This record gives sequence, structure tokens and C-alpha cells, in this order.
Amino acid sequence: MKITEKLNLINAGKKSALYSAIGGSVILLIFMLTKANVMIGVGLYYIGVAFIINSILLLGILLELILNLRYWAKYITTIIYLVLNIPLCIGFCTIALQFI
Repeated sequence: MKITEKLNLINAGKKSALYSAIGGSVILLIFMLTKANVMIGVGLYYIGVAFIINSILLLGILLELILNLRYWAKYITTIIYLVLNIPLCIGFCTIALQFI
């Protein structure tokens, strides 16, 4: 794999982690402001889609880390960004469940 392809995987992972966090925050904010029960369904669907996308990226980055240690620090940083979405999601779900 070329260097630019590896860096693209790192950038895709970072962007996915950021957009997942922002998207979840927006959904929670809309739910908190409107108390619309439909947002619970939207949030659950979003969690599922974000989980699939982030898991695929995480597996790809882990595989690249195992196969190529040249950019190990960037891979680890990206993995941390992706994994930090897990406690964020749990926190958002906990907050939303208190308002149902």
C-alpha cells in the first residue's frame, strides 16, 4: 500500500471519529430540546450505523498497525479517537434514558 493510502486511512478514521461524535451530540441536543420520542429511534439507528463504520475503520487501522509499524504513533492516535466514541456514546445514552 502506498504511503498516501495509509495516511488516507488514518485521516478517514479521525474524520469518522469526529463526525460520529458531532452527529451523536446533535441528535442528543435535538432530543433534549424537543423531547421528541422519534429522536430515540434516530439515535439508535445512528449508533448502529456509526458502530459499523467505525468498527470497519478500526479493524483496518489495527491491521495496518500490525503489518506496518512505520506510522505507529499516528495509528495509535487514530485508534484512541475511534475508541473514545464508546464512552461518549454510553454517556449520551445514559443522559437520554433519564429523559424518557
